[in-house]
Amino acid sequence: MSFVGQWAANAIESVHADIAFIGCDGFHPDGPCTRSYRELEVKKRILENSKEVVLVTDSSKFSIDGLYKFATFNQINYLITDTNIKESQRELLP
Repeated sequence: MSFVGQWAANAIESVHADIAFIGCDGFHPDGPCTRSYRELEVKKRILENSKEVVLVTDSSKFSIDGLYKFATFNQINYLITDTNIKESQRELLP
């Protein structure tokens, strides 16, 4: 079960977080992506309404191209991942 779609995006509009933890399904060259169009607007609203954003993902996602980019790397304050990230993948991050 997940909280997605326009109804969820509208509900999140009133939430202002100090720190948001967000996951992703893959990456474009300039930012994290999701495969779900229904999650796209929710993630964007969370980014807009949070002071800091932490992206949580495993290193395998760096090899997957996502469909819908929801942020640029400049919008992400911190990244939490496992130790298998390659140096070429690390260079993508600002």
